Amino acid sequence: METTKFIAISTQKGGGGKSTITELLASFFAYSAGKKVEIFDCDFPQHTISKDREEELKELETNTAKKALLEKAGIKPYPIHSYTFHVCLEEMEKRLDDNCDTDYVFIDLPGTIKDETLLSIVSGLDYLFIPAIASTKEVRSSLEYAVTVQQNILGKFNLKSMHVFWNRFNRYSENSVFETAMAVCEHQKIPVMEAKLEDSTKFNKTDFISTILPFQKKFFNQTNVIPFIQEFVTIINKPQEN
Repeated sequence: METTKFIAISTQKGGGGKSTITELLASFFAYSAGKKVEIFDCDFPQHTISKDREEELKELETNTAKKALLEKAGIKPYPIHSYTFHVCLEEMEKRLDDNCDTDYVFIDLPGTIKDETLLSIVSGLDYLFIPAIASTKEVRSSLEYAVTVQQNILGKFNLKSMHVFWNRFNRYSENSVFETAMAVCEHQKIPVMEAKLEDSTKFNKTDFISTILPFQKKFFNQTNVIPFIQEFVTIINKPQEN
């Protein structure tokens, strides 16, 4: 029996899209791939994902069409828990019990790794994905985070792999910043996902990313979401070397 996999989309700087992408991936696995999923929302004090779920449930009280769609699909929304760092560690231990049938736990973390307990959470992950945006300030923060994890955590604890990926990428992205960042990743031997999530206003549509409804594929054009998810699935399903 496979044990629960712990996954985080995380970086040091807010605004990188980590919470949005966490919701996107969790909903894909739960509603399109048939996996049992949970989210641990440890992003204090914002708790963005927990608030998103609350707003969606509140909307169901007045949006009869969406409520009917949910009932027709027979969907039971996956659990979202708001946890402190200490409680998160305790719950991670519980999910490793042989009787736990959760496939994936996505952990939404705050933009820092300076807290000792938070470092323990990152050390206990199976997979870490770090979003990068092709502008000088944002990408520097992402790469500093990646180098810190690589030098202090990766290969020394449970963390099996770490990948950087490009988010909000478009033809107007700073080419020199992108090229420099890719050179740094190559030098530091930091893996970078091939699929880039493109910049699009579709990511602001509530029907595009939902914590209670399956994908609306009509919104996938011009976002590169499908190739990103396919590569993501390949990474987390890759057999690990002993």
